[in-house]
Amino acid sequence: MRREFADYLMEKGLIAKQALQRLADQGWNVRDPIGLLAYSHGLLPAESIDEVLTTQRDLDLRFGETAVRMGFLTNHQVEVLLLMQQYRSTMELAEALALSVEIEFDEVMRAFHEFWVTKVQPVEAS
Repeated sequence: MRREFADYLMEKGLIAKQALQRLADQGWNVRDPIGLLAYSHGLLPAESIDEVLTTQRDLDLRFGETAVRMGFLTNHQVEVLLLMQQYRSTMELAEALALSVEIEFDEVMRAFHEFWVTKVQPVEAS
């Protein structure tokens, strides 16, 4: 989603490709792990995250799939956590661009809103 947002900003003429390259050169790349998001929202204790990570390696599955198989999370919770992960990483790109003075904060926030409401499908409650 973050890459799609960057492409959206370039298509709109709001940033140049070089702006993204400068961020990449600075080592910018943020994405909160699903387990951390689940923990921070009280869905999983640290011990369960450790269990999921151990089992995940054995099954060669993604964290969310493993947590569902183990009964720690529901499919709906994983879908929402993934959407939150996408939202946060896209927002953090917007923030990094504004802080590096590649685009004005209010301009990138407007673009973020336009992008988010047109590109993201809502998750229905189960």
